[in-house]
Amino acid sequence: MGFLEKMSFTSPFKKLFFWFVVFIVLIEILVRVFPVYYFEKPEKFLITYIREKIERGKNEYDIIILGDSRSMSFNPSNFRNIYNFSLPAMGTRYYKYFMKKYLHYNKKPKAVIFAGSPTLVHSGKGNPLVDQRLVNFVYPDMPLKEYIYVRTIKRVLNLKQEFMSPQPKYNEEFWWEFFSHRFLFLFSTWEISEIYRGPEWFFIVSQSIPLNYHTFKYRDAILNLFKLETYLFQKNEYGTPNCSCNRIYETECQPPKSGLQDNLIMKRNIEKHHGFYNISDRISKDKILQWQAQVQIMKERQINVANSEPPMDFSYTKEFLEFLNQNQILYIYLTAPFPKYFQNGKYLKKFYQEFEAFLKDYPHAKIYYLKNQFLDENLFSDQVHLLCEGAQLINEELQNETLPEIVKFIEKRYVELYSNQNQH
Repeated sequence: MGFLEKMSFTSPFKKLFFWFVVFIVLIEILVRVFPVYYFEKPEKFLITYIREKIERGKNEYDIIILGDSRSMSFNPSNFRNIYNFSLPAMGTRYYKYFMKKYLHYNKKPKAVIFAGSPTLVHSGKGNPLVDQRLVNFVYPDMPLKEYIYVRTIKRVLNLKQEFMSPQPKYNEEFWWEFFSHRFLFLFSTWEISEIYRGPEWFFIVSQSIPLNYHTFKYRDAILNLFKLETYLFQKNEYGTPNCSCNRIYETECQPPKSGLQDNLIMKRNIEKHHGFYNISDRISKDKILQWQAQVQIMKERQINVANSEPPMDFSYTKEFLEFLNQNQILYIYLTAPFPKYFQNGKYLKKFYQEFEAFLKDYPHAKIYYLKNQFLDENLFSDQVHLLCEGAQLINEELQNETLPEIVKFIEKRYVELYSNQNQH
């Protein structure tokens, strides 16, 4: 008896369940075959596109730039052998495993220009990545045995103290719901499982496993497929020379309402400019005016940072440097621009002094300082990220002075350090 004949003898419920499963499997296959992520929200699209770009294995850049949202403003487009792979708020432990993934699929670069915030260098492994309700009970790479003790026996012994202690307040920017896709969309579950240990491993892997089901992972994109506004493209010059800094807030120079059109424009621009993408250019004029009304509050917050002395834990930077050296890759630290009130503060002076001393033991590493390292505070959108005019000023220096100097240094130092090793 054939399969369809057998189906005719089954109950209506079983038939319905069977066709439901067939439908789900078909949808899953279609989502995997077609680039549905183009219908995602812009930030998820960006992360997924970078992952696709890496895993295609066609990158042959001599130098790659790594960093965070600050260094996304660095434009290497005149240097065709340099690409800016900076991504926003990835955390300290991301970079080694990004490089490991990159090297697995692509030609090895000669150097990494690390242009991330100092925090990514001097804060060890940073904050633990767990549910924020547990963050006070966990530290990076905490053994599971110790975590179980802290959350059971020790918790019972300190129950009164726990009830009396004020509940911690969390910065929304670091909520797991806010930035989790930046890890989960870039790495596979297998890759993530290599990065973390203990309770962090259980938490992040548990978040990653459902995303192996692409229909779930791209559920927002699938919904956008059926929205009319997705296909309502408008005339838009965002990212073109027509949208100079004095036109950046005009409708035609702002990201379009259609998410699909926005993502297509984003792809075009980051490829044209080799990864450069100034995120402040995406901010509406109303939002900028709102921030300007709060500029004193933001400025006071940053001044407190500028006058603080950060902890100097280079342990994870050391691990990253050793990984690069093992793979015969140079490390260039390029300073990101800060508002002028950082110039005489303790924070950067302490960091540069300690980091320069630390790098003396690593002949494959060097710091480069931008001449325009300290800019007028009015060139920042939120006292952290550069406005269009600030990015333009930095990139003029970067392309005409800094990058040519760095490229010459890399060519010379790479031969000095690795030519003999390569011959053997």
